[in-house]
Amino acid sequence: MKQIEVDVIDEHLPIDIYEILYYIAPQGFIERTDGAHRFVLFVEDNDIDIVSNKLREYQWVADVKVGSSVEEDGWLKSWRDNYKPIKIPPFKIIPAWLKDTEPTDGLLPIYINSGIAFGTGEHETTQLCLRLLSQIDVKGKTVLDIGTGSGILAIAASLLGAREVYAFDLDPVAVEVARENVAINDIDNIKVFQKDALQYKGKGYDVVMANLVWSILSEISKPMKETVGAGLFIASGILKEQLHDFLRMYEKEGFHYITHEEIGEWVGVLMSG
Repeated sequence: MKQIEVDVIDEHLPIDIYEILYYIAPQGFIERTDGAHRFVLFVEDNDIDIVSNKLREYQWVADVKVGSSVEEDGWLKSWRDNYKPIKIPPFKIIPAWLKDTEPTDGLLPIYINSGIAFGTGEHETTQLCLRLLSQIDVKGKTVLDIGTGSGILAIAASLLGAREVYAFDLDPVAVEVARENVAINDIDNIKVFQKDALQYKGKGYDVVMANLVWSILSEISKPMKETVGAGLFIASGILKEQLHDFLRMYEKEGFHYITHEEIGEWVGVLMSG
């Protein structure tokens, strides 16, 4: 695996930049703003030329540099060295390797070893879901987490007292990481599946969470309503300028707006079915 450094032109960045990068570099990427704004993509050796040439086609790309080979353990170690605990009351997200040494500060600890799965708590969309989740009563309820990534939201729901939590992801790496994190947190009421949650006809859900990208959220309003039913729905991965379109699409299917939260350019929405 090699890394590709991509210097960007901020004023030309598309609103779906993260979706583009998730598609181009499914192995993972890091965003850096230390001095110059750039992304570091981790790409399999065989895909280097294809990815590099594709990146050079975008007007928001200022420069593309292919770095030396990097082992997964190497860049994960770099990420770990720089990742610090994050407080999002009532939760404190703590790296798994600090489980025995980091104080919880009276908050509910979520121990996370992300690997290359999405959901370390650093991204605004994850934080928005955690904020909205903490505003509703999930005690004794059944919760569905669509696109669970690292499993962070499923774990949070369990810590808040959910009776059962079902976590789904299509990515086998994410499923493996989520299961590991569930075990690290000593939780026994979360079931993790490598399936399409909207095709899985399980029990009725009281709360459904979906921290996804816009290209997916904008296409699944109808099946999402069938899944949520009369329950509560938390959605994130929505930019501020997309909020109106999101509400229009989902209210058309029968959802009812309750509230929303904002962090930076991102929005998280709480609705009822």
